Amino acid sequence: MFAVAQRARRVLGVSAARSENDDFRTAMHVVQSGELGQITSARLMIWECGVGLDERNGPDVRQPHWRDVPEMLLNCATHPVDQLLKLVANPPSSVFTDVSRDGVSDGRPAFSIFVHFSGGQTGLVEINLASLASVNTGWVLDATRGGFRKSCRFLRIDDGEIFDLPVEAVPAEWDRSYNALISELKVGSPVSRSAVEGGRTVRVLEAAAESAYRHEVVRIAKDESAD
Repeated sequence: MFAVAQRARRVLGVSAARSENDDFRTAMHVVQSGELGQITSARLMIWECGVGLDERNGPDVRQPHWRDVPEMLLNCATHPVDQLLKLVANPPSSVFTDVSRDGVSDGRPAFSIFVHFSGGQTGLVEINLASLASVNTGWVLDATRGGFRKSCRFLRIDDGEIFDLPVEAVPAEWDRSYNALISELKVGSPVSRSAVEGGRTVRVLEAAAESAYRHEVVRIAKDESAD
């Protein structure tokens, strides 16, 4: 899609604004510090009771229905998957998607995306907008030398005891993402790295939709995940 934009003499910009929130920025800071070692698993679970119509945007804007899997994933999973691919350094190698159909009569999205990475790492994004129990775990990370959850770092010392140590939250920087997108679209600045990463995120979402339809694991070629 970037090549098409260049041939058409257009600028393609991708905004990953949710990557500027404090929860993800704090998790990313811990990962980049190297204190936990290599990330082996990353999990995010969001359960909440969504509404049939998005009242914030008016009655004509509806929640995506689980029967329209690509729309559902693009609306509800784009930012979590984008964050997952940033937290785990290795490229994704396969995807499996489980879409809940039973008990979700009004079509509110409820699904799980399992991602396997080339280095053996695993990732899970679980979204349920049909739940009366509200839960948002934030990013939960497991690594070779420790773990992370909700601004807390967990480390195991030599005698096997586990210590939990607070992590100072990294503040959100919402304006940074939007300013970069404006520069790309209005000034013609070079395409940001977030836009390049957007291609990989879209490919994983496409594989996730394919997996949901086929009910099987979909493999991602290395060159495809990097497009």
